[in-house]
Amino acid sequence: DNYIDYMLLNFYGGNDHDWFPSHNWVAGRKREAGGKFMFFMWDNDFLMRRLNASTIDNGGPGGMFGALRQHLEFRMRLADRAQKHFFNDGMLTPARVQADFTELTNRIERTVIPECARWSLEGSEGSGYFFTPDQLHTYVDWIKTTWANSRTDTVLQQMREAGIFPSVVAPSFNQHGGSVSLPFNLVITAPADTIYYTLDGSDPRQIGGAVAGTLYSGPIPLTKSVIAKARARSGSTWSALNEATFGIGPIADDLRITEVMYHPTDPT
Repeated sequence: DNYIDYMLLNFYGGNDHDWFPSHNWVAGRKREAGGKFMFFMWDNDFLMRRLNASTIDNGGPGGMFGALRQHLEFRMRLADRAQKHFFNDGMLTPARVQADFTELTNRIERTVIPECARWSLEGSEGSGYFFTPDQLHTYVDWIKTTWANSRTDTVLQQMREAGIFPSVVAPSFNQHGGSVSLPFNLVITAPADTIYYTLDGSDPRQIGGAVAGTLYSGPIPLTKSVIAKARARSGSTWSALNEATFGIGPIADDLRITEVMYHPTDPT
């Protein structure tokens, strides 16, 4: 998932200038048995410049992506992570990007003047071109309006055209998780006629594509806290996974619900 999230963030940022299989990427791991490599964003000063930039065919670190995308299960996991981040208030939805950019701007705004004093106001574009706090505000405004409001849909369309995001639209819930009061009926909708779901944290699709969930036929009364997962299916093509956690009764604002071992494997 770390590698997939790293790739999705680079797809979103659109650094088509100097992010290539052999350039401007970093990975590291703990030097211990079982230590796994993690990928980190690094030297990404060319992100968020062109609205239609695409890096999907750049190959990513070491060119691995070109080989991995040939495998169905990798494409499904990629689609599931994209569904998580690009929909339902995910990290790469317009409102979240706008909020995060506002927070980051507020953090660094006071450092712009000493930064200019250290490195000079004059930019690399030539004599008479200067970097100033006003220019920062102009760029931030462009990110929060023009970029954030269109980039999410642009990347999703690029992924569909590249065959790495399903054409079948994922289901949606009448409430996307959170606290609910009884009685509550979970309603699942999708353009496709067939929806499969689970309420135990498992995937309604088996590895390989067979059905593992319950066929949705109408509103589902919830009687306890659940993790709902749903996929739509058209023919043999599955949608990405939509998932949400529902808590029965009030949930404290500082309580974080996670899926860590929510549905562990049976003991052996």
